[in-house]
Amino acid sequence: MKYFIPAHDFRAEEDVELSVHKGEVLCSTEGVAQDGWIKLEVATDARRRGFVPTSYLRELTATEAMELLETTGEHHDGGTAPSAAFASSPVDTPRRGARGDTSTAAAAGPKGTPSSTSLDVGNRSAVVQRTQSPSPRAASRSPNGGLSTAAATAPTNSPRMHDSKATMAGTAGSHPLTPAQQATGPISRHLLENPSAAVDAFMKNEVYFKQLMQRRASALAHMQSGIEEAMTEVAACKDRNTVLTRKLRDLDEVVERERERWVHRVEEEKAHVSRIAPYNSAMTVPASSGTTPVRSPISGRHGGPGRSVLEDNSPRQLRA
Repeated sequence: MKYFIPAHDFRAEEDVELSVHKGEVLCSTEGVAQDGWIKLEVATDARRRGFVPTSYLRELTATEAMELLETTGEHHDGGTAPSAAFASSPVDTPRRGARGDTSTAAAAGPKGTPSSTSLDVGNRSAVVQRTQSPSPRAASRSPNGGLSTAAATAPTNSPRMHDSKATMAGTAGSHPLTPAQQATGPISRHLLENPSAAVDAFMKNEVYFKQLMQRRASALAHMQSGIEEAMTEVAACKDRNTVLTRKLRDLDEVVERERERWVHRVEEEKAHVSRIAPYNSAMTVPASSGTTPVRSPISGRHGGPGRSVLEDNSPRQLRA
């Protein structure tokens, strides 16, 4: 059993939580903290029990807790103690009425009756016995006069596991929902109270995200294959571009050589024409003499009349 004292005031926001004030002595009912929360009850009032954040608490030893209880004078008598350990104490200090519980002070005894030191020691021993009990039970009076105990049950879920969701669900009417909240729909109270439903919801979300990841992976693989094909085509285009560039360069060289060759032939034709021009001018008669120009006979190879040079239709051989 562990004792705690609140370092700060804590106000409960849910039914399973416990509001505590700074300076109160608390004792754990389970002794195990889960997700930063621990179930405690007030040492002077076992009816006040619930979950409290561990960040608000400071742990005490049993001796320190007893000294603090003795100093503050917060003890319970047998008629009002909710636990069996406190019920074993016959009387309690009347200073309980200082906190506003006048019925407890009146039931303790006549006004002015001194409290016994042995009773205080017995009350402290009862507190120690209650701390050693494994699972404290709240005592209540049955209709037939006997005592019946009700076991304290732990909450089905952590107090603030879905605190943000519960707040969102409570304020859904006054604040507009985000697109993500509209897509998921309103928060069901059933998910907050039923752990199995919450687990099912998480499993469905996990399946959805797995399917989404598979779709994204397939889309990425398709995109990568498309990029690889495009890169292959680009490489082929680069190769064709290189080949075409080389062929165009060769064609330009061929055209340049042909142009130079034709320019050289034109120069040769011009030189040949310039050489035969004086011979043609000697054979012609000026038109001012009034006579018709007569062609001079030219003997052939065998001494016969030959043909005129102007009538020669044989192709001329150009000198190289």
